[in-house]
Amino acid sequence: MVAVTKKKIPGPTSEIAAFTKKSQQLKLEADVLFAKGSHGEALAKYNKAQQLALRGSAEFVAIATNKAAVYLRGGVPSQAINECDAALDAQPTYKPALLRRATAYEALQEYTKAKTDIERALAIDSSDDSVRNRLDKVKSLAAKAAKASRPAGMGGAGVGKQPAQKYTKEQIAALRAEVLRQQAAQQAAETKFTFDVTYEGEVKSIQLPVSLKYSDLTDSIKKEFDIKTHVAVKYKDFDNDFITITSRMDLRSALTNFAAMAEHRAKESGEKAETSIPVIQVTAFASNTEILETPEQVQPAQLQENDEINEDVIEIDEWLLSFASLFRKRLGDLAPKEGPLELREIGLEKCCEVLEETVGLPESKALLVSATDKFQEAAATAIFNWGNVYACNSRRIIDACGSQDDDGVSGSDEALMVAAKLHMAELDADYEACCERFAASLKIKPTYFEAPITWGQQAFERGKLYHHLSSQVKGAEVKKAEETADVMFALAITKYQEAMEMLPPAERDVVLTEKSEESNGVKAQILILWGNVLYEQSQVKHSRSVKNWKDDAVAAIAKFNEAGCAKGDITRALMNHSSGEWESEEAAAKAAE
Repeated sequence: MVAVTKKKIPGPTSEIAAFTKKSQQLKLEADVLFAKGSHGEALAKYNKAQQLALRGSAEFVAIATNKAAVYLRGGVPSQAINECDAALDAQPTYKPALLRRATAYEALQEYTKAKTDIERALAIDSSDDSVRNRLDKVKSLAAKAAKASRPAGMGGAGVGKQPAQKYTKEQIAALRAEVLRQQAAQQAAETKFTFDVTYEGEVKSIQLPVSLKYSDLTDSIKKEFDIKTHVAVKYKDFDNDFITITSRMDLRSALTNFAAMAEHRAKESGEKAETSIPVIQVTAFASNTEILETPEQVQPAQLQENDEINEDVIEIDEWLLSFASLFRKRLGDLAPKEGPLELREIGLEKCCEVLEETVGLPESKALLVSATDKFQEAAATAIFNWGNVYACNSRRIIDACGSQDDDGVSGSDEALMVAAKLHMAELDADYEACCERFAASLKIKPTYFEAPITWGQQAFERGKLYHHLSSQVKGAEVKKAEETADVMFALAITKYQEAMEMLPPAERDVVLTEKSEESNGVKAQILILWGNVLYEQSQVKHSRSVKNWKDDAVAAIAKFNEAGCAKGDITRALMNHSSGEWESEEAAAKAAE
């Protein structure tokens, strides 16, 4: 009878530390993307970070809660609830997840469930008056559910007679579709583990995502082999001993084991080791006793100081690899056929001579042009991100001015009004600083379309701030604030026009439809943002009794249609226009055509 034991495989803690380190890095990148409004990109980063996070860890809980914020911003509250459920399954007392799920329930007008979550949050921290006030509000909404307001506009907060919105900001149906498509694409592209499973002499191959749990593996095996009892899953290590798998840590140990075995076989045969993820060969045994998943106890804070942490994989540009290949060829017999070049052995003088010759080769010209493009892109991106720091600070100031029930998801009219009243000088300084960096990035790379897109967003935000400021000042200051708002709206449109002109012709000239793949591309994003400005501008003009306000609304509809937005979402936006011109669904649907 074979003894079943747990044998220590070298390196599991270091692998977990490396996974955690990479997860934290991806989460930070996602946070930055979310702050600047790149919701689809942020979701992709959060998904990758979540795959690498230890399930049930604090990092996993935070990522799931942040993903919920993305879904709320994208107008998909049901998905936000799913993410909050995952966070709360791991940590039932995590207050941010409870409040965020309550926000999602409010968006769905499920006020009883929202009330329950807020009550749980209040029980965790009874001293938080903002949560208590929010509970009172939700109780009131529950009593008046039939009169609950809907989101205004194609992503902008309502202006005029519309109530302040709590869940959307520059948000439209195309963005919701983008979020869902991004999620589907992420799932389709997710790296898979391949298991060759042997059960009673029969072998079948099963593929599962790297984010799998132990129960996912056992459930898949039972389904594939139609096993009615419990199963025990084991693999053979280097010493040919069976190791029982009971957790994700064990799965990583198994992966390490088979990677090491593959490398060993490659050395013995003289072949080059494969770099792809190795197949994990396991054997399933029927069992009358359920093997419960072992909690993963190793957290980064528990790693010993001498634990080795894997370094991140370094990506090398193709031009550099090609140039290195040319350099090696030019060295001729001086270069070893395999392995790294030892420049000291070859001689510095000889290397410099050959390097100069390599640079002069006709084949090097295109590579050096590629290198120039890469460094130009990197420099422009660095300065652009510098500008984004100021943009993020402005968003932080505005969000801090909102009520607690905004849940950090978007800036409501209330938040914009308070920010305009208390912090306009600081917000103006941040705007000037970020625009200065955006202009500098365009000097380095004139076709860097990300800069005018974000510049346009900042101008739009500033226009809304000055519109709210105009209602809080008197005398000549009113006209001055209104004129500044108009200038900012016009500048935003100009920047979106500039960004559109920077797109490659193939992308700029594509015709977008509601279900086309391109409807989540950059052109669609620009058109949507452009339409948002026109929509908001029409509401602002209506609030001032400007006669041609409807022209901007019609122009906004045209942009949304050009972007391939769903007719139903354009209809709902018009129904919530502050003018009340299209309150009936029939009138709005007709205007949306």
